Amino acid sequence: MGPRRPSNPAINLVGRQRNGSVSSLNSNASKLRTTPSAPHSPRFQSPAPKWRGYTMDAAKWTFSSSQLQSIVSRAIRQSAEASAIRLLRLETVDHDIPVELHKLEMQRTDVKTRYKMLSRRRTEMLATLTSYCDGTLHQDPSASLRVINELRDLTSTLDHLAEDLHSVDEQISQLSSLRDIHDASALAMAIRKLNASFLKQLAISDALRSQVVALEAERDDAWKQAESMAHEFDRLNEKADNADGSVINRSGRVTAMRKSSIRVSKAGLRSTRSSMSSTHRLSSASFSGGIKSAFSIEDIPPVPPIPRRPHRPVNISTDLPSTKSFIVSGPTPNTETRAMYEELCDMLGIPSTEFRPRRSRSVIERPRVSAKLEETFPNTVESRSSTSSGRPLSMPDRSGLTEVYQHMSADVCPLEYMI
Repeated sequence: MGPRRPSNPAINLVGRQRNGSVSSLNSNASKLRTTPSAPHSPRFQSPAPKWRGYTMDAAKWTFSSSQLQSIVSRAIRQSAEASAIRLLRLETVDHDIPVELHKLEMQRTDVKTRYKMLSRRRTEMLATLTSYCDGTLHQDPSASLRVINELRDLTSTLDHLAEDLHSVDEQISQLSSLRDIHDASALAMAIRKLNASFLKQLAISDALRSQVVALEAERDDAWKQAESMAHEFDRLNEKADNADGSVINRSGRVTAMRKSSIRVSKAGLRSTRSSMSSTHRLSSASFSGGIKSAFSIEDIPPVPPIPRRPHRPVNISTDLPSTKSFIVSGPTPNTETRAMYEELCDMLGIPSTEFRPRRSRSVIERPRVSAKLEETFPNTVESRSSTSSGRPLSMPDRSGLTEVYQHMSADVCPLEYMI
């Protein structure tokens, strides 16, 4: 333990205070004098915001997909609330608000100018009052009192100008916010309408999809019933043993028709896409520089029907084997043609043994055909030889034989032309 504290009271060691002399008072007063600072004029500069928004490209680089998804989802949820929608009239947005904003901007500029001018006057009056107080200017007390009163009025005016400036700034911010809220509300209304339309179209597509599924099921059931009935009919025909011995394969025809129907339905689903692609091909071909066909396999037009004459002359007699014997040139059926022919017969449900592709008559048989024609139509052949001398045999003239050929080829089956 340390020593005890002394019991005597503390003695004031500070010396006695003395009144200063006149010279010391004057020196202290000179020290208290302050030189007036340079007048400060307000600038009314808006500080830079602490946060700045990202542009679209910068947002794609900065945020991840999940962050962008959350930001967009939150904005959509907030805009989906009906209480957050505030719309204005178009004349208000296009005319009234811009005029009012321009008026407030001019008023704010005027208030700022007056405030700067009065603030400089206030600084001058404070400097004058300071000079009166420190004795630099020797004036009567009434002058100092007048300066003080003017300074009080000036301060009150500056306070009113500050209130006016704050009110103008608030009005400008409110109008700008109101216009922004109107734009956001209009976008929210558009999103709500698009969402409702999307939901409606989705419901319609679901209903149509279910209807298509039901119709396809009914179609499959109908085809199954048709095939079963065709099999039953074929079985009854086999039991009946027809006298002519001809067998009609109805089940095969039904199967071929079912396959053809399925192909047509699939082609119908692709009709819109094929039409769009054909339109694109036609437009691109019209602007291309080279000569190029704009048609493809899908754009081949249907073959027109062969016209038939209503009355065939009955007084024409000939011993020619067939009308195709006059054809002296043409392609010979090969393996590809036979395969196409068998596929066509399979689709139609017709046995391929009933019809076979015929070979065109060669050029070697031309003299024999000419001899038969001379025996049958001597006058016609002589007139043709006299009028068409010096012309190749493949170019017939407009004689009676040409008309006979036309009459004889009028009843040719379209299936033979297809073959």
